[in-house]
Amino acid sequence: LNKIEQYRDNPPDWRMLSYNCNHFASDLGKTVGLKAPRGIRSQQFLSNVYFRQFLKANGEKPRYVPQPGRS
Repeated sequence: LNKIEQYRDNPPDWRMLSYNCNHFASDLGKTVGLKAPRGIRSQQFLSNVYFRQFLKANGEKPRYVPQPGRS
């Protein structure tokens, strides 16, 4: 919770290439002992793809999650 409070009190500057939502998720994950997927500093901006890589890096097999409006 300390890390979340730090971000709330002093939010990081968002940068498309150097600090985006994937970096934010990775930082929070590392705080609780998760591994970040390789290529975090790459141009991987698709959060859904990144999230699946994050799961794989931590030993989870991604499962199908239905999207609203899709069957």
